[in-house]
Amino acid sequence: MTGIRLVANWSAVEGDIKKSPDWDELQPLVKLDILKDWIGLLNTEYNSCMYEWRKELAVTQSGKTK
Repeated sequence: MTGIRLVANWSAVEGDIKKSPDWDELQPLVKLDILKDWIGLLNTEYNSCMYEWRKELAVTQSGKTK
């Protein structure tokens, strides 16, 4: 593994990151650029999931079924 890996524990519903030794050897500016890209992508995915969850919640609260 090179870089950072996202790890999900499905039973605990928790997330973590695992860094490789290669990651620690990168220059800080390179890491910042990569992290900014990932944060943007993760934010987009988070917002998409939040939208879907709110739609499901609205259906549940209104008593309707899909």
